[in-house]
Order: sequence, then structure tokens, then C-alpha cells
Amino acid sequence: MIVGAVENRPIVGGNPRPIVAAGRKWTPAQRGPFRENMGIIINRYNKTRGQPILPILHYKAVARMLRVVAIGLMAMILPITLPVGGSRAAPGQESDAAEPSPPSPATSASTQPLPQDPFQRCAYKAVVTQEFGPLEPWQHRAYTQGLQQGITVDGKAWLTVYGPWEGRQGRITASGAKCSPRVAAANSVRMGWFIWLQSTPNGGAEIRQVLDCGAKRNDAIARAKGASLWADLWHPRRSRWTAISNYAVIEPTG
Repeated sequence: MIVGAVENRPIVGGNPRPIVAAGRKWTPAQRGPFRENMGIIINRYNKTRGQPILPILHYKAVARMLRVVAIGLMAMILPITLPVGGSRAAPGQESDAAEPSPPSPATSASTQPLPQDPFQRCAYKAVVTQEFGPLEPWQHRAYTQGLQQGITVDGKAWLTVYGPWEGRQGRITASGAKCSPRVAAANSVRMGWFIWLQSTPNGGAEIRQVLDCGAKRNDAIARAKGASLWADLWHPRRSRWTAISNYAVIEPTG
């Protein structure tokens, strides 16, 4: 036998198998028939055993299929491991998820206990929690100054009403200003000071500004009724309303 030559030997099925002598490599023309023959032999062998499998020569295709299956499984499992409703930010980067906004001052204040004093409680609701809605600038200033000064209820006041049905004195104040729901008349409170009243003809607590005055005998009637002062509240409609109410006096500042 010549060294390096190719011999043909018979094998099962009568198909020749090229044998390469030591020290020589197969050429593509030699490898092709060998692979084809080996595939046929393996298929026949597996069919006889009842266990058909792919030929060994197709291992590269099997490996590619396994990689595709593995990638698919990873794509299915990965989203499950992430937090629901968000994503993890890369190191050094901020997450796009919106952070909860801090509570507003009105919301935070609503959880605080209310003051015990009637005026302080009313002023707190008016300015801090804004339960009474928008205020006029002068009302907001009066309530704010009352809170800052720590004003509390001074005592009882005897309240009456007056209005345009009384003629000129029901339309123009003693200070020369036009009468309005802002106006209160009193003799024991300085002109321009604010007076808070828990009961009013409008059905709730109000703050007024003393811009008018009245007859001195009204103060004596108030004391006879157990009140420490008298106050007359301007009202647009004729009324005979009267009441004894808690009051507080706020000195304007600034």
C-alpha cells in the first residue's frame, strides 16, 4: 500500500468508506461522501431500535435550535423578575417613575387638632384650612393678625342691626365711608379695629371692622343684658334681629 493513498473498504450496507493514511488530511471531495454515508447508517440504526433521532452530523443545527429556545425562555422569565409597574434605573441614572408629591399645607394642617378657643378655631379654619372659601383681603389680614397676636374671645356682646331703612345714617358711616357688610358700629371699640362675632344675622360667625358708632345708651342696655359691649351690624335688609354673642377684638397692625 502506498503511504498517503486512499483505500476503499466494504462496510455494512455495501457503502464504501474512504480511509486516509496517517499524516494526510481529507479533501472536501473525500469528506462529502463519508458524511452522507454516515448519516444514512445512523438513521437506519435508530429506526431498527425504535428510537429515531437526528443524525449526529446535524449537531450544529441542534445547537442553534437550543440557543433559540434558551433565548425565548429568558425573554419570558426576565419581565417576571422586574418590579410590577416600574423599571430599575441603571446605576448613576434617575428613574423615570414619578415620585409622590408632598402633601399641600392645607392637607397637612387639616390633620392637626383645632384650637379650643372659638375665635382661634374660626380663624384657623378661615386662613389655614380655608374651609370658608376665598376671603376678602381685609378679612384675611384680620384673621391672620388675630392668629399671630393670639387673640381669644373677650366676652359677650349684645348685637343689633341697622341698615338703609334708617335713612342717611344707615347708608353713610360716622367716618364718612359708605355702609357695607364690612361695617360694624360700636362705642367701646376703637374706630378701625376689627371685631369678630360668633353669631350674626347671616347665620354664622363673621369678622367686621368698626367704622361707625351709635347712641351711648346702647352700652347701658348691653350691660343690663349681661354683655360687656354693644355692637350694631349693618344689614342690607330690614330686620329686628338681636342676639348675645361671643366676641373678640383684633388690633390692626402694619
